[in-house]
Amino acid sequence: MAIRKHPTKGAGWWQIHISNGRKKKQDTYTYEGSEAEARAFESELRGIPTEASDQRLLDVIGRFLDWYHVNRAARSVKDCEATLPRIITRIGNKHLSLLRQADYNLYKQKRQNDGVSKRTVNIELTYLRALLRFAEDELKIPVGEYPKLYTKKQTAPPAKTPSPHTKPPSSWNNSMETKKPLPCSIPDVVCGTMKPNVRTLTSDPD
Repeated sequence: MAIRKHPTKGAGWWQIHISNGRKKKQDTYTYEGSEAEARAFESELRGIPTEASDQRLLDVIGRFLDWYHVNRAARSVKDCEATLPRIITRIGNKHLSLLRQADYNLYKQKRQNDGVSKRTVNIELTYLRALLRFAEDELKIPVGEYPKLYTKKQTAPPAKTPSPHTKPPSSWNNSMETKKPLPCSIPDVVCGTMKPNVRTLTSDPD
């Protein structure tokens, strides 16, 4: 979080950390008062509106990334820092309380037009969901609708269809072959393929 309890002073003392980017040292302020007052003071330092209903995405992103740096892995932080500004550029710097599914559907469509997979879009929107959860739980800012992600069925790869030039499995050939008649090992007359050669017996004259 950008606001933490002071490590050495007693109750009611806070440290406020303001990030100046990854390559610059952050500013640290000490404040005495309630947590709500400390957050209001932090907002003044950042030039952010103090009324919760006036908070926009860009008003919150800095505080969220400060928190994210502390609570998430470095690789995830780097991806999140690259993703959130792109989302805000696509859907606009809206008030958090006014965000709707229509905004997220627009973003999904634009990313599909970019050739991005639905699975990747889900990962990107997960970062936005984390920002909204942080704003609602930690900053007590009212938010609108959370983005709905694609379902597992929607993100599953398409089923492969066999090529027309692909040879069928050998088992198919065996099942499709026409069985040839077995050779008959008993006399033809029994098999019924030949007429019996019947001889007429006559007696020799004496």
